[in-house]
Amino acid sequence: MKFRDIFGALTATALSTMALPAMAATFTFNVEVVESIDVVPSPTFDLPDVGTVGTVSFLLDAATLDSDGDPLTGINIDAPLSQSLADAEATIGGLTSDLSDVSIFGFPGGARFSNGSFSNIIVSLSGADCIALSCTLAGSFSILKPGAPAPTLFADVEALLLDPDAIARFSFNGTVQGESISFVAESVPTPVIPLPAGGLLLLSGLIGFTAFRGRQRLATDPL
Repeated sequence: MKFRDIFGALTATALSTMALPAMAATFTFNVEVVESIDVVPSPTFDLPDVGTVGTVSFLLDAATLDSDGDPLTGINIDAPLSQSLADAEATIGGLTSDLSDVSIFGFPGGARFSNGSFSNIIVSLSGADCIALSCTLAGSFSILKPGAPAPTLFADVEALLLDPDAIARFSFNGTVQGESISFVAESVPTPVIPLPAGGLLLLSGLIGFTAFRGRQRLATDPL
């Protein structure tokens, strides 16, 4: 195959790839329970203890939501978005939760995914029947970064989800059998691992050696 044929095929492939519709991205965070207040007498309703680890996932197709031209699919609008475009779920120990009618709200320092402005939420626990236990719970999935401006576009929310310094949080509170409960799980930002002093000296030596070899080559190579 001639070069121009190969180039043409690659160009056609690139153009066809660019023409594909945007896809929703999933952002998954490892989280740890930092608050678990459970005084419910039922032995079947047992929230995961502090220190339990799990995952919280957000799904978002920011490009489609920002470009659809629909005034009812914006930030801070209490109207459900398609779950193929926005969603959030948690799996922590024996606890699971998944939004059913997600809306996204922005505020200074973050954004939250919830079931509308009242944030009613369904939580499932292994062996527990929340309907029989008269659960009344409100909660949300949030992505937080202190000091960040309030998002006005879904692309701003996506930027928060991509920010390595942002913290994901899944939280809820309410009553079960008339008893108050509260639960919070958060991600922890990955710490920056400093390079040991010896490593810095080694890196400086390598840079100096590379520069020396470059100067030596210029001095010896014929013009």
